[in-house]
Amino acid sequence: MIGQTVWIFDGNRRVYRDGQSRPVFREHFKDWKITGETSKFWLLGNSYQIIKATRMLKCPERKGNWYTLSPRVFWSELEVDETCWVHENRYRVVKDVQGCSDANTLRAIDALLAKEKEV
Repeated sequence: MIGQTVWIFDGNRRVYRDGQSRPVFREHFKDWKITGETSKFWLLGNSYQIIKATRMLKCPERKGNWYTLSPRVFWSELEVDETCWVHENRYRVVKDVQGCSDANTLRAIDALLAKEKEV
C-alpha cells in the first residue's frame, strides 16, 4: 500500500472556471500518496504538502454524509471519474426521465433501477 495514490474529497477546495459561479466538482478531489503507516492510520503526503503529512484511518467509518463527516477515500482515478460523472449528469438524467412519456422507455429504466437495487 505504501506508494499508492488515493484521492480524498475536500469540499473546501474550490477551483472556478472563468465566468462561472460554481466550483468545478472534479477539483474537490485531492491526490495523496500513502507514505507510511501505523497500526491504525495510513500516513499521507502529496506534492502540495510535502512537509506536513496527514493521516487517514485504515478503516474509515461509512456512516453519515460523505461530504461532511468523514473523508471519503477513492482508491482509483476511475472511482473519482465515476463519482464526477454521476454528480454532473444525475439531474439532467432525472429531468429527461421526468419529460419522457414513452411507457416502454420508462419500463426499461424501471427494470434497470430494480436490478441495481438488488446488487
